Amino acid sequence: MQLAQTAHAAMQFAKERPEAFGAWFRSSNNVAILQVDSEAELRVWAERARSAGMDVATFTEPDL
Repeated sequence: MQLAQTAHAAMQFAKERPEAFGAWFRSSNNVAILQVDSEAELRVWAERARSAGMDVATFTEPDL
């Protein structure tokens, strides 16, 4: 299940931030996948990334 969510999140980012996705794809194309203990912790990290000026997109499983 988590692997599918990772793929969904990547596609969501490509849809929401096509310029950033294209730049990433052309320049580094590196991926790091990290794990947290809860969705709440994931939201904290997403906000930290936004606060640091990083492009962030979030995805929520509609059926969960």
